[in-house]
Amino acid sequence: MVKDAEYFYRQRLAGSSTVDLAKENKRYFTERLKNFYIELANFSIQKEGHVPEFIQYLFAYDIQWLLDVNELDIFDNEEDVNEFWTTLNQVLSYIDIKCIVGNKYIEEQVLPFFIYLKNNRSIDLIPSENSLLVKSRGHVLEDFSKIVLWLDIIEYRNGHLNFSGNIESLFKNENINVKVIKQSNGNVEEYDTKYVEYNNHKRQTLKHLGINWKYNYNFDTQISSSVNDKLYFKIEYDDGQTQFNSIPHISFRESCGLSTSSAYFVKDSKIILFKEGKFHLLPYSFKSMLRYELSNLKRINYDKEPHYRFAIFTHLIYLVLYLFMKNKRIWLYSDRPDFADDNAKALFEYSCDIDDGVKKYFIVDKDSPSYNDMKTINGNVVAFGSFKHEILYLFAEKVISSYVNENFINPFHYFTPSLYSGLITSYRYFLQHGVTKDDVSEFIKKYDKNLSLIACVSDMERESFLQKGYNFDSHVIQTLGFCRFDKLTSNSKKQVLFAPTWRLELSNEEKFIQSQYYQTIKSFLNNGKLHKLIQSTGYQLVFKPHPELNQYVELLEIPEYIKLSKQESYQKLFNDASILITDYSSVYFDFAYLKKPVIYYQKDDDYHYKEGYFKYDAHGFGPVIKSEDELVDEIQNNIDNECKMVDKYISRVDKFFKFTDKNNCKRVYEWIKEDK
Repeated sequence: MVKDAEYFYRQRLAGSSTVDLAKENKRYFTERLKNFYIELANFSIQKEGHVPEFIQYLFAYDIQWLLDVNELDIFDNEEDVNEFWTTLNQVLSYIDIKCIVGNKYIEEQVLPFFIYLKNNRSIDLIPSENSLLVKSRGHVLEDFSKIVLWLDIIEYRNGHLNFSGNIESLFKNENINVKVIKQSNGNVEEYDTKYVEYNNHKRQTLKHLGINWKYNYNFDTQISSSVNDKLYFKIEYDDGQTQFNSIPHISFRESCGLSTSSAYFVKDSKIILFKEGKFHLLPYSFKSMLRYELSNLKRINYDKEPHYRFAIFTHLIYLVLYLFMKNKRIWLYSDRPDFADDNAKALFEYSCDIDDGVKKYFIVDKDSPSYNDMKTINGNVVAFGSFKHEILYLFAEKVISSYVNENFINPFHYFTPSLYSGLITSYRYFLQHGVTKDDVSEFIKKYDKNLSLIACVSDMERESFLQKGYNFDSHVIQTLGFCRFDKLTSNSKKQVLFAPTWRLELSNEEKFIQSQYYQTIKSFLNNGKLHKLIQSTGYQLVFKPHPELNQYVELLEIPEYIKLSKQESYQKLFNDASILITDYSSVYFDFAYLKKPVIYYQKDDDYHYKEGYFKYDAHGFGPVIKSEDELVDEIQNNIDNECKMVDKYISRVDKFFKFTDKNNCKRVYEWIKEDK
């Protein structure tokens, strides 16, 4: 017998477990409730005269995964939905409330909804002396006074404290208001925050089985602040009948400029300190900073989060270097960690020749073939993730990148980044690595990517970023052009370039092989008619896989006559090719910029991003092809036409791109330089 044991429950982030996948099968719902729960309950009643308590606990534990399903859209009609609810209610009748409330294995997120269903959807709003309670037959589902306010962003900029955050609660958004209270020179002022909406599913109303349950109230605010001001938050509730307010507990998300382990930051000769629920704006002195930093170190050592020893070492190094480094102007540039061939590289090349008192560094992995190439441009090339990178990142004024992926930019990303939150005060400038044509607000949004610039090539693109869901301030979105476009030239050879994009849902080899995406690419590359066309015309077919596709290229059985390009720069490929074939990849904007023919091969409507403002039929720079035979015929037509873009598409190119003057680097650099 084992006296002491621990059971570690494994949950796959990929969502590929049996439980996760079962939710996509209609049998998981009504049929399972009938054939497992009800059958077992009936058997127990027949044998024991009741459902034993241990079986009730089993039911409660197992049924929680069903309750966590967001929608009931797996059912085809209302009749099926009603049958499901009737069956579920019957199962719930076999479970005593104590087997739910006292079940420590039920997820905290599901438990209040579980209690609500068990109590026949009974729910009441009960004012008390010190709080406002949401209750279901005596069971407290939510206490207003215990609501947590989560901060996504806190920064001090141009004399203002900027906050973004949210609260998640059972109280409806229309009855909620978040305010900031400022204590300044003996005066107390209240400021309303601005309610904002996000398209990202994590910031929308949480549903259980199609029932609106937990509401996300997202807010932004900018408060003019001076030395010795103190600011804190207040949450108000008012539904027309009941009013209540409370001072919330503050927690910090990973994207925030503070954390419990790093509770202050220094900016513009000010110290912003979080202490006892308030934000204090204090005059900077190294002595004060040292006192707060020692407090951080004690907290880090006490909490002992992963990598805490390295964090303590880094904080101590930061203190030693601070007086020497604090006035240095450091800008960091990067594309992908493993490759430099994008807008940041182009801007770095341009800016290295400018003597403006800024020390500029390019960041790339030391094992990348780009590392030595970049060294020939400028000696200030630093290995990604190196100790030097970490130190420069702590003291950087501006971080300029073609990507927003945290693991591409932040050298502390895998080392409990919240331990360094207050040390990092740089502004981020997003040059983009492709023209944004789709709705990418699920991925790029203000609350976890606090950007100072998103550089666009078209006013249409800029307007798309100003739509609901992104929530960046309008001055952040600028039509300046892509820096790499300045390097584009047309040196067309007899080459056909095939460059499809990736599919985010293909998270492993099994999913890849079973996908239509795999079948479409493999079939095209092995098309006999295509082979004959390429051979007879003297052209070369060049296949440029997306970086995420590189790991699977061997599975595509690529014929020997096709050139597989992994290391060549996109810029060289665009310059040399005469025709581009892609599906949804934004690389076609670069190619169209050169006014060369583009073909969209969209056999399958399986792209992960929602379509945005760019409609291929109305705005595209070439025909949309749906079949493999038609695609080969279209390649033939372009070769017969000497690979010239037709007037219809030339007109669209001229209308879309705002600048074609090769001054994109100049515009972008000057904008970043002037941004404070």
